[in-house]
Amino acid sequence: MIRSLLRTRRSFSTLPEQVWRYSGKHAEGKAKEMVVMGGVHGNELLGVEVVRFLRAKLEANPQAAESMKGNLTLGIGNPPAVAIGKRATEASADLNRCFAAAKLIDDMPRYEEKRSRELAPLLSSADILLDIHATNKPGPCFVRIAGSLEEGHHRVLQHLREASHKLLDPDYILGGGVATTDEYVGQNG
Repeated sequence: MIRSLLRTRRSFSTLPEQVWRYSGKHAEGKAKEMVVMGGVHGNELLGVEVVRFLRAKLEANPQAAESMKGNLTLGIGNPPAVAIGKRATEASADLNRCFAAAKLIDDMPRYEEKRSRELAPLLSSADILLDIHATNKPGPCFVRIAGSLEEGHHRVLQHLREASHKLLDPDYILGGGVATTDEYVGQNG
């Protein structure tokens, strides 16, 4: 069921609400797919601002997108939660725990479960996901790596020098199994 869900949306003929795709014309072979996601939690506005900033820059300068060597998808993870300034649309909901296989095949009525089914095909095509979160307390900038640390992670990390701390989660403890956006991309992207 999940495989058919992913195959039907890999073409990106339609994009979910608040998701924008920019394709580079200079991609050789199979183009790399990068997804930048903000607002998975609606009260974490840093990622939302980054997505809006990047979108404004690319819309104002289409040549920048055309010069990319791959494809870039920008998205607001949970638009209704961002609109109300809350973590999720309901107190017990968490979009970043809805990417477990059981939740993706279950036709649950809550917005977060529906949204995860919309975003899953997009995330499964990602080679790189930058899912930007924020905290409500001061702390160091860090990068979370779900699953095993691989050579591809090192190549990306060299560009994220401000993230002085790496949170390694090889056993998917944070999500209680493969359930978060980054874990999902690691397994399916």
